[in-house]
Amino acid sequence: MSNFDATQQRLSRRTIERDLDRGTKFLGTVSKDARVYATLVDEAGYDEAAHEEGWDLHMSVLGYRRGVPAPRAVTGGAAQSRAVTVLDQWDGPNFTRSRFALRYSYPEQLEYIFDGLSAGRNVEAVGAVKTFLDRVDALRDGSDPSREATRQADREAAELLATRRIVHEERVAELREAIRVATSEVPAPTPTPTIDPIDDPEFQALARRYHAWLSDWRGQAREVVQRRDYLSRLGLLETRVTEASTETTPLLDTVQRQLTLKFGSLSASIEGRLEMAAPEELEDLAERLITAQTLDEALGGIGA
Repeated sequence: MSNFDATQQRLSRRTIERDLDRGTKFLGTVSKDARVYATLVDEAGYDEAAHEEGWDLHMSVLGYRRGVPAPRAVTGGAAQSRAVTVLDQWDGPNFTRSRFALRYSYPEQLEYIFDGLSAGRNVEAVGAVKTFLDRVDALRDGSDPSREATRQADREAAELLATRRIVHEERVAELREAIRVATSEVPAPTPTPTIDPIDDPEFQALARRYHAWLSDWRGQAREVVQRRDYLSRLGLLETRVTEASTETTPLLDTVQRQLTLKFGSLSASIEGRLEMAAPEELEDLAERLITAQTLDEALGGIGA
């Protein structure tokens, strides 16, 4: 089990981000690979309750980190977001389809539509789709006075796009409505004071619980899982330590040197505790060492 003290240490942003990255790989692999899951169940006592706890903690920390609000009624802002998503998903593939449809028979019309125009991302897609539709409309209804000489071909090009079900009447109506919603004004919400989640005591308590859970089960898996492909998928291959390993890692050597410089010579018992520590525990120690006033504060319970 993890020796991390879940009631004392403040986790840095870097540690929390690292835990989320490692947790995504660990939990994702255990969820998708029945053989890895069975190994942890048989050899380490992992079970569905532990798995659910890990995912609950992981998603909760993600929620805090990204500032996800509690569920609420749909508002104008949510409708705008959905409209932008519709346009963002439509422009890329349908711009490509349009180019293929026009490139041989209607190259002039192709150049007219896509002059300086490309698919946008997120809110940029709103303007891109509007420009595309406006130019296709101009080809269809002949509203651009500069194209008097190509009226017939312009109409045929617009009709071809409709025939290919790219800009048929129903689709154009849907896209125009999405543009209207995406560009409509929504009353600005009343600003509320915010706190950086990293400084929120409730978030810190949650992040420490997640850190302890992840350190525990990654450590268990590192010792009981033998297959290298399983370890790789779990994100443990590079950090696994075996009894046959006698080489001092650069991280361990650095931490020992820094502790000695700050607090004096280390006892044999302290060096033993450091040698038994997992790589992530040494990384945490290196961060605590920056502000720690005592050796015990820097160690943070490693190997105790």
